[in-house]
Amino acid sequence: MYERRLKLAPLTIYIGGGTPSLLSLSLLEKMGEILRRYVDFSSLLEFTIEANPESVDKEKVRIWKNIGINRVSLGIQAFDDKTLSFLGRVHQSMQTFKAIEILKEEFENISFDLIYGIPGQDLEKWKDTLIKAIAFEPKHISIYALSFDEGTLFKKWLEEGKLSPVDEEQYVDMYNRGVEVLRDHGYERYEISNFSYPGYESIHNLGYWTYDDYIGIGVSASSFLDGERYTNFSDFKKYKDALLNMKLPIESYDRIDKNIKMGEYAILRLRTKRGLVSREFFSLFGVSPCDVFGDVFSYFSSLGYMERTNNGWRLTDDGILVSNRIFMEFLR
Repeated sequence: MYERRLKLAPLTIYIGGGTPSLLSLSLLEKMGEILRRYVDFSSLLEFTIEANPESVDKEKVRIWKNIGINRVSLGIQAFDDKTLSFLGRVHQSMQTFKAIEILKEEFENISFDLIYGIPGQDLEKWKDTLIKAIAFEPKHISIYALSFDEGTLFKKWLEEGKLSPVDEEQYVDMYNRGVEVLRDHGYERYEISNFSYPGYESIHNLGYWTYDDYIGIGVSASSFLDGERYTNFSDFKKYKDALLNMKLPIESYDRIDKNIKMGEYAILRLRTKRGLVSREFFSLFGVSPCDVFGDVFSYFSSLGYMERTNNGWRLTDDGILVSNRIFMEFLR
C-alpha cells in the first residue's frame, strides 16, 4: 500500500550530472530494482543515461538495456587526442570509437556532445570533428561553446595569460558552420544547441524548455514543481543524514516571483525552434506576452533579432547568435 502511493509515472528519466556511467555493475542493478519498485514504466517514453567513452563496456551496456535505458548521451567533446588532453578529458579517441561500437550494438538512440571554440581550433578542425561524428549516424548531436567559468582551470589559465580564447567572431563562424554541416546531413536544429534527426528530439530536455515539472534525486540535484525550485544538499553526509531521518534532503527552496517565472518561461521557449506561443503563455499566466514584454519584442524585432510568427514570437538566425544579450532583457 505504501509503495503504491509512491509509484511515479514520469514520461522521462535522465541519469546525469557527473559521470553516472562509472557506477559499478552491482549498483546499476540495484538502481534498476529500486526504479522498478517506485516507477510505473508503462508511461515512460525516454530513459537516458549520460556516459563518458572510457567508462563504456559491453557488460555495463547490457545492464543499462536490461534496466530499461533506451537512450545514451555520450560525452565525446572532440576526436583529437591533443584537444581531449587540453580539455582534461580522461578518454582518448580510440576509446571513443570503441565505446560507439559497443553502444550501437544495443541502442538505436544515441546522442553525442561536442565542443567548439577551443583555443587552437579553427573552422576546418571543427568541421572535421562534426564530419567524424556524423559518420557514426547518431540520432542526436549537441554542440556547446567552450566557456571560461569562474573557478575553473580554463579561467585561471586565461587570467594568467597561458591561453587565448577564440574571438567572438570566430565563435559565431563556428556555430554557423555547425548549423550548416548538421543541416546538410539531415539534422534539424530544434533548440539553440541541440540537433536531431526528425523524431529524435530529447523529450527530457524539451521538458525543461517548456517549463514542465521535474524531480531531481541525488546530491545537489534540483527539482522544479508548480513553479517552485528546490535544491538538495551538496554535502553527501547532510544528504544521507536527512534521508536516514526520514526527511527530504532539501538545502534551499526558492518560491519564484511571477515576473521571474514569466521571464524564465519566455527565455526557455525562445531557445526552441517553436518559439514562444502566445496562447500557451496566456494559459499559464493570464496575460498576453506582448503586454509584459512588448517593448522587448519591438526593440529586438527592429534589429532583426526576433520575428513574429502565426502564434507568437521566435528568434531569427541572427538573434540566436546574440541570444544571451536578448534573454537578459526578459529578467529585468
